[in-house]
Amino acid sequence: MRRLNAVRSKRDLVVAEIREAILNGELAPGVRLVIDDLAEKLGVSTIPVREALQQLHADGYIVFEPFIGARVAGIAAESIVEVFTLLEAMEVTSSRMACGRLGPEELAPTGGQPYHEGAGPLGPAAPPFFERGFCESSAGCAKTALADSACDPDR
Repeated sequence: MRRLNAVRSKRDLVVAEIREAILNGELAPGVRLVIDDLAEKLGVSTIPVREALQQLHADGYIVFEPFIGARVAGIAAESIVEVFTLLEAMEVTSSRMACGRLGPEELAPTGGQPYHEGAGPLGPAAPPFFERGFCESSAGCAKTALADSACDPDR
């Protein structure tokens, strides 16, 4: 972790820095988070670190254990399944919305006909709607904030 310079509140900066350390694996699941050590590493007092740990606990990134303190939360297999199930549902919904908004210019790569299972470069092994042009245009045609944010790496 690096020392912080305040532009936002120190609490928000500490939250962002610890969250990033957890997400990139610098702080692994189960690692004990000692307030004084974190404050020293980040160059802040213990108060914004305490406040940040409370926020990270509310967000599910850390857990508090009696007589031990804060630890980085583990990832349960059920959570992974839940996330991918939600992603699948959003992709299906976005694709349905996109299909309803496709015009002739978006369908041009398919010869004006929607792709179907068995069509395309993979033949019978091709999944439904397997076609690069269709896939690239479908997210833009959904015209939803969710689809736009999923396709825009800068968001």
